[in-house]
Amino acid sequence: MLKEYRTLFKYMKPFRHWYLLGIISLVITSGFQLLIPQFIRQAVDSFADMNFVMEDIGRIIFHMFLTSLVIAAGRLGWRYFLGTPARKIETDLRRDLFTHLMNLDTAFYEEYGIGDLMARATNDMQTIRRAASMALVAAFDGIFLTVSILIIMFSQTPELAAYTIIPLPAITILLIFFGRLIGPLFKKVQEGFSNMSGHSQATFTGIRVIKSFVKERFFLRKFAVLNDDYRSRNMRLVSVNGIFFPIVMFLSGLTIMILLLVGGQQVIQTDITHGQLVATLSYLQMLIWPMLGAGFTVNLIQRGAASLGRINTVMAKKPRIDPAISRPSPDLNGEIRFEHVSVRREQGDILSDINISLKPGSLVGITGPVGSGKTTLIHLLPRLTEFDHGRILINGNDIRNIDLGHLRKYFGFVPQRSFLFSASIRDNLAFGVESLEDRRLEELVRASSLDRDLPQFPQGWDTVVGEKGITISGGQKQRTSLARALALSPPMLLLDDPLSAVDAETEERILTSLLEQIKSRSAVIASNRISTLKHCDHIIVLENGTVSQEGTHETLAAQPGYYRNIARIQQLSPEVSA
Repeated sequence: MLKEYRTLFKYMKPFRHWYLLGIISLVITSGFQLLIPQFIRQAVDSFADMNFVMEDIGRIIFHMFLTSLVIAAGRLGWRYFLGTPARKIETDLRRDLFTHLMNLDTAFYEEYGIGDLMARATNDMQTIRRAASMALVAAFDGIFLTVSILIIMFSQTPELAAYTIIPLPAITILLIFFGRLIGPLFKKVQEGFSNMSGHSQATFTGIRVIKSFVKERFFLRKFAVLNDDYRSRNMRLVSVNGIFFPIVMFLSGLTIMILLLVGGQQVIQTDITHGQLVATLSYLQMLIWPMLGAGFTVNLIQRGAASLGRINTVMAKKPRIDPAISRPSPDLNGEIRFEHVSVRREQGDILSDINISLKPGSLVGITGPVGSGKTTLIHLLPRLTEFDHGRILINGNDIRNIDLGHLRKYFGFVPQRSFLFSASIRDNLAFGVESLEDRRLEELVRASSLDRDLPQFPQGWDTVVGEKGITISGGQKQRTSLARALALSPPMLLLDDPLSAVDAETEERILTSLLEQIKSRSAVIASNRISTLKHCDHIIVLENGTVSQEGTHETLAAQPGYYRNIARIQQLSPEVSA
């Protein structure tokens, strides 16, 4: 458990002065609380002796009033000095988690779901904050009060104190036993919440598909199962707490019974005064809080350890590509060469022994069956995916020795699945640049053939497209994504099937404009459309992760193989006549 908290200690260290002031405030609060039973003892003894005067009682009440003011100020102090750093620690830890997630490569996100990561960044963070504040308060206050009360009781009524603390060892054993149960149970609760959160995120993301297939009932049933599982996990945790606290309260009640039995006899025998009996009763009632607080503390600490463990698991993940490492930023305008490049995963080789060359200023097409490695090959260039063997050279420079930011700025990337932010079309187009003038905006929308859709947008280019561009069509998303890449004016464009959702007429318009755009730059385009590939200077055919054919459209259309087959199917190759 302490191993998990090592992560938290480094965040607490800058606030050590805050914690010191908070503990001092806590000591003042608890210390002055210990005076209240003594004032009560004095008043009761005065009443019992029948020799009191109202001035003495007034003095006691006045002292109790001043003591209460100090207690109130102390409580305000420890809440401020301990609560504030806990909030800041939560903020710092969440910031570092987000930064770390931004640096991790795409392979990590294939292992962890978005819903699970959201649960760690929200629910687990709140639990850690409570462990950094209330758990510390409960632990210190419990120890201070317990030790102080026992010292006072044994110094004033030692025999009575010895009898009344008999149930305390049983409570200690219970704390240890139940504390070991709570941590694993709470971890399962958090995992259950992650499962439910992940399912909800996937459901709402794919709501259109779910409705189109009339699968609402299926997803409702699955959510009900996950929801019930989350409830069951919570109930197991609640059951442990439900057993623990009543037992502690019962044992605490035994101390009161012992006090009345033994203390009553001692009062009758005049071994102790009436005031001492009442003061001891007050101290025992104060002692119940540390007993219950001990259970509360163990609960919070175990929960905090479970949540820290989940955060530490993510923070321990190391990116295969570390963007923080400083590397050279050489000139990248030159030939790109793949030399014996392979990408391996648990399920097998995605790419195997790739040896290709991409000439500067050329338009290179990549085609092949589904799962042949087209997207992976494109992702290798900006290092969105890391390769396992071989090397990739750009103008003679190994991409692993090039500054990551410098490398990625060399490319304008259009992904296979177009992603737009919940912002205006203008803001999405300007995503990669500092500003976008109206004249440049018009050039981009014409180049991507998005200008024809302007009448469909209620607020023009300031129309908000919704989360992931849900309010516009697939073709409009693709063309917006293409225009966004062109806005960067990159030396090289990487286009991963960018025209799959547009009609033939729009495709021809975009290609005509695109060919003009890339005259002064290079481009790689992955596609299975012959109408797109025929414009390429060089075409690479991938099958089963290897290069099976290379050449121009005319050459490949005349050779037996995958390319000629799809050309015949699409009936777009005039060279293939029979």
